[in-house]
Amino acid sequence: MTLGELVVGIGSIVGGVRVLHAAHARDRQRPPRQPPPPNGRLRSNLYNVNTLDARVRRITDMVRASIRKPEVRELAAAIVAQKCGGDWCIREKDWPGESRALFDYVRHNVRYTGDIRGIDTFQSAIRTLLWAAGDCDDMAILLAALLLSIGHLPELVVIRTTNSRDWNHIYVRDLLPPRHPTRRMSLDASMDKPAGWEVPERLVADRRVYPLH
Repeated sequence: MTLGELVVGIGSIVGGVRVLHAAHARDRQRPPRQPPPPNGRLRSNLYNVNTLDARVRRITDMVRASIRKPEVRELAAAIVAQKCGGDWCIREKDWPGESRALFDYVRHNVRYTGDIRGIDTFQSAIRTLLWAAGDCDDMAILLAALLLSIGHLPELVVIRTTNSRDWNHIYVRDLLPPRHPTRRMSLDASMDKPAGWEVPERLVADRRVYPLH
């Protein structure tokens, strides 16, 4: 996806948009690295939303529901608590190091994949891990949930690019350090860019920030 095509994650809010809110009945299990079996029970809720705030509220609900799954904290802890020789690969309280590690995991384990045509589909963190696929809002839900599960302070950033009339991209920014933040680290896992990269200001027509705390 090029910068001129940041149009999938948030999509149009003009005239109302249908949002498919998907979760899986087996979300409490450790997510396997394969699709669920054919008899797995997939449930979804379909909503009509008419404002950006209502749309982001659905995404926020998915983040909050995801952090209640113990598997999310288990995965986040496993990512940051790896050993390099006799020491931790990421030193304790290395907040930027933890942010980058979680970002890299999502970036390298979830393939950017578009939504159902005509329906903006929001997935739980576990569902995105099961499918190893999702668009920018799905990656944002997963990454924000991983960060929150180990004490970080992420926020959601929604932008409208200069070539679009609609809000068309979402990503995560992490406030560092979480107790008394002095900086923000952008974490846009849907773009093939490193942690800290952010859409250039010249391409941003408007921006809104939504805290998750």
